[in-house]
Amino acid sequence: MSGRTDRESSTRLLQAHGIDATPETLTRFWTELARQFNARQAQLANTGHATEGAEATLNAIAQRADLYQSVLTGNLRILAEGKLTVFGLNRYLDLDIGAYGEDGTQRFELVAVARARLLAKHAVTASSTQTVLIGDTRLDIEAARDSGAHAIGVATGSSSAEMLTDAGADIVLPDLTQPEAVIKALAGL
Repeated sequence: MSGRTDRESSTRLLQAHGIDATPETLTRFWTELARQFNARQAQLANTGHATEGAEATLNAIAQRADLYQSVLTGNLRILAEGKLTVFGLNRYLDLDIGAYGEDGTQRFELVAVARARLLAKHAVTASSTQTVLIGDTRLDIEAARDSGAHAIGVATGSSSAEMLTDAGADIVLPDLTQPEAVIKALAGL
């Protein structure tokens, strides 16, 4: 399921069990998925952690009036919001302009969803060249490329700097421990 949106993963899972993935069935499945997450959310603080430098970097970007930041993730919004909240990162993001796992089956489709939400909420049009995805996997970089957006790779996950470069990242950073390097990369794109 890794790298797939929750819409695609849920559809495949239901179909594998002979269940038609109708909108109603998906909604019921996602409601139960969210209920199960909420029942275990407190455990996340003990078993997980925010990437080093993530909070400082998100805060630095949030200070810029010329930048809008949100989330583009394959997770359902309720799950993404829950994870971010556990680590206190939600306060730096405009989650209403993000795009989530229920919004499409392919990750690159989410970029257009996020742009449309930015326009609807803030009356700001962001072209492909004005859109930058920051991610730590090859799939993040490919989503940016496939949508025409710029990509900043951060080698904090399972993908090395070389893998992120090979996937087409415009810029690759070793980590998020230097917020000024992220701001410089964003300004350069």
